[in-house]
This record gives sequence, structure tokens and C-alpha cells, in this order.
Amino acid sequence: MEQADLHAFILDRLSGAVNPDDIVMELCDRHGLTWPEAEALVLQIQSENEDAITRRQSPLLTIIALGLFLGGLALIGFSAYSLAALVQSYSQVDLFYTDMPGALLLIFEYGYGTVGLMGVGAAIVLGSLVGMRRVWAAILDF
Repeated sequence: MEQADLHAFILDRLSGAVNPDDIVMELCDRHGLTWPEAEALVLQIQSENEDAITRRQSPLLTIIALGLFLGGLALIGFSAYSLAALVQSYSQVDLFYTDMPGALLLIFEYGYGTVGLMGVGAAIVLGSLVGMRRVWAAILDF
């Protein structure tokens, strides 16, 4: 197998999220390379083509991250709506909860689970953005 074909084979396998040790094993078995030679070749190709590998893997990663991002936003929106409905319903019934400290007291008494869900939604959104940082950098060539 020529060097270009070998390079394309390794790049294709790395893009398919195959364990680099498995690729090294294939190179040793099929192409007669020693383990250190094959390992060095795989690491070299992996480091030279990191952005290309990430871009090839990005469709699945992007779909997962987008789903998490939208789910987190939906959770934040649902929680904000629930808190607004809670404060509005109590402000119509009891004058104690009409001012800001009263509304905060109401939220901490009855809406602590909703505030927790809002925090979880924010963590999901932030996690999807942080997790996709490498993919966005590869796609946008940062």
C-alpha cells in the first residue's frame, strides 16, 4: 500500500472514532509495520489532521449538542414560566407576595424545585456549548 493510501486509511479510521491502538494493530498485521513505527505514524497523522478529523465527526456531535442545547433552553423556559405563574397567582390572592422580597420568599418557599430545574437547564446549555467548543473551532477555523 502506498504512503498516500495508508495516510487516507488511517485518517478514515480516526474519523470513524476507532481507537488508535486498534489502528496500530491493523497496520502491524496488514502492512508489516512494527508497533513503534505504526504508532508514530498514527500519532503523526492524528496531530496533523486534528481539525479534519473533528470536522468529519462533527455531524453527530452537532446533532447531540444541539438537542441538549434546545432541551436546556426548553427547561429554562418552562421553569421561568412556572415561576412567573406562581408569583402571579399568589400576587392576586395575597398582598404579602406583591413586592419583590415577598415574591422571592414565595419562590424559595414553593418554587425551589423550579429554580433547581432552571439551574439544571442552564448547566445543560453551558455544558453543550463547552463540549462543542472544539467542534466549532474546527468548523469555523479558529
